[in-house]
Amino acid sequence: MTGHEQPDTTATLQPTVTLRYRLQDADEWLVRDVDFEELFGGAAEHPEDLFHDVDWVPQHAAVSLLDDIGTADVAVTELTFEGSGGEKLTVKETFWNHGHSRIIEVMQQLDAQSEPYWEVIVDLRREAGETYELLRLGREHGAVVPLHHAVTHARPDGSKQDLTLFPSR
Repeated sequence: MTGHEQPDTTATLQPTVTLRYRLQDADEWLVRDVDFEELFGGAAEHPEDLFHDVDWVPQHAAVSLLDDIGTADVAVTELTFEGSGGEKLTVKETFWNHGHSRIIEVMQQLDAQSEPYWEVIVDLRREAGETYELLRLGREHGAVVPLHHAVTHARPDGSKQDLTLFPSR
């Protein structure tokens, strides 16, 4: 940029990101500063609309930001995004089975007037990774309901076979 050019003020402001985490057998929460691009940088695909489309959540585990800590040592992560328009998205992951299985809780608030969105994703994996099950639960009319249920089996040749149990086709 030369001294005569004006900075681009039309760029979209990135949300602030806070990462809290708790280690196995620990009571206290630890906090790390996280840059937005750190979570979605590199080969990670950036969601088109972070706050309105939460389908990106299962692919971007916050534990990947703790590269100096073994996955099996992490009990819970909590990643909070806050937008300039009052939007807030919190993704809390609880791990077990040496970090192979997790429960992901998604809480989304678009503004003070809208009803919060809540979803839980249960991601069950065996240690060897040959089979895993994904169950997404949400709320409808005050009750917890299934949104998606699938099982994936790894074949001996390395390919995967997906079976969607709900919704049925």
